[in-house]
Amino acid sequence: MIETNLDDEKVIKAILETKGSKEREQNVLKWTLLGIFGGLGLVVQEFLPFNMDESILPYGVVIIFLSIGLLLYYLLIQSLPKGSGRAFIEEIG
Repeated sequence: MIETNLDDEKVIKAILETKGSKEREQNVLKWTLLGIFGGLGLVVQEFLPFNMDESILPYGVVIIFLSIGLLLYYLLIQSLPKGSGRAFIEEIG
């Protein structure tokens, strides 16, 4: 990142850079779900009796939670009628 001259503002802009408001809303939803489920995975793995240095199970727990977040994102996007993203997001938010 240093060699490519990317700072925080440019990285965030690149992540959220899309063609329209619908894609932007979908990106925000995707990254929010990934953040929530990634955090939940980290919390759950803290309660496991395995150490990350000794076992790969905690990594699997985090990956499974991230996968659940992506699956939920996909199901939400597929269940939305075309053009009603903002109304649905305001309804659940």
